[in-house]
Amino acid sequence: DMVEVALFEAIKPYNDEMIKLLMKAKNLIASAKKEKIDLTFDVEIDNTKPTSYKDIIYNRNELEYIHNEVKNLEKMYLKEKQKLALNDLDAFLEQVRSINNHKVLIMKVANYDMEILKDLADQLLNKIETGLIFFANVKDNHTINFICRNNLKEMNAGLLVKQAAMLSDGNGGGSATFAQGGGKHDQKLNEIFTWLEGEIQ
Repeated sequence: DMVEVALFEAIKPYNDEMIKLLMKAKNLIASAKKEKIDLTFDVEIDNTKPTSYKDIIYNRNELEYIHNEVKNLEKMYLKEKQKLALNDLDAFLEQVRSINNHKVLIMKVANYDMEILKDLADQLLNKIETGLIFFANVKDNHTINFICRNNLKEMNAGLLVKQAAMLSDGNGGGSATFAQGGGKHDQKLNEIFTWLEGEIQ
């Protein structure tokens, strides 16, 4: 009947989008499995035939719900991946350099969970014993979080983060040993890193 066809046409884009999202979820779970990460995703699509306009609203809401669930799944995957990185510090330790006889790690990372990044900075400083760890965590929207862990007497994490944040139109600060801040954009990141190295020199 005409109404049913019209309703079905109205719902079709939502259903197509949902199927795409579910495929994405399936692929994420498969990738995670290869890395020994267990992700759960319990979403069922209601495939009953649409009978009224209410169903269109329902489908639109269902799509939004699935969209959010897939987003959360991605976040979980990223977080678990990052947790695994905590077990394997070698990739980070390889980036440690000696500046002015001090062990220093100045590094850009992307989309890290802040708590995990703090953990990472702590663990790396424990490993190198004396030195300075500075992370610029760039988000998809080009904003930045800065984290600095330091136990060099000559350096002050709070002042370094404050200056780095200011150079990216943000703010931040902290103590001599630990500081965090944020920047509104990553345009001057290379400049910030060069400035940091100069300060440590």
